[in-house]
Amino acid sequence: MADRVISWRTRSVIFGSVLVLSVLIGWLTTRDSGSSSSDAVSTLPGVGVTVQDPTIGTNPDLDNTQLPNLTIANLHGDEVSLRSLIGSPMVINLWYPTCPPCKAEMPEFVKAQAQVGQTVRFVGLSTQGSPADVKKFADSLGVHYELYTDPGQTAVNVLKLSVAPTTLFVAADGHITSIQSGAMTEGTLLARIHQELLPA
Repeated sequence: MADRVISWRTRSVIFGSVLVLSVLIGWLTTRDSGSSSSDAVSTLPGVGVTVQDPTIGTNPDLDNTQLPNLTIANLHGDEVSLRSLIGSPMVINLWYPTCPPCKAEMPEFVKAQAQVGQTVRFVGLSTQGSPADVKKFADSLGVHYELYTDPGQTAVNVLKLSVAPTTLFVAADGHITSIQSGAMTEGTLLARIHQELLPA
């Protein structure tokens, strides 16, 4: 009889422990997935595209580092030194034609460039795709700023980037003031430009 009582009590304790543990795991999973859902993605207003939240920080911290000396290409296939573009405040947007968040973001850059393009240089650097694909894609979105390609993905590898789109804010002396991982709206882009590149 004592054996049966101990066995029953043991089973009750085990069952109760498993039940409590299951509830706890379920609560933690729901809480974590809910928080990662809101923290990891966001919807770009007006276009209905869900994109990676720029605060995740999966790209390396490049703040206050010099723009690297690497070779990219213009749409004619001519080699261009990235550092040769230095001389005025600059926004470099790294993207590629088949990237949905890039497509959602690009009109925001077009609008921002129309407002501050006289004082800030806008550069689009496609990390994938042929020059013809890049031009066709950009033309379809009304892009009129400078476009380059990264044929060997040199920029991606040197900068150790893992998110598209990625934007570099570069001061006139060539140092990167900050890096933005993920899509941006016109308002956010302009705010960063005025704060970092065009301080009052």
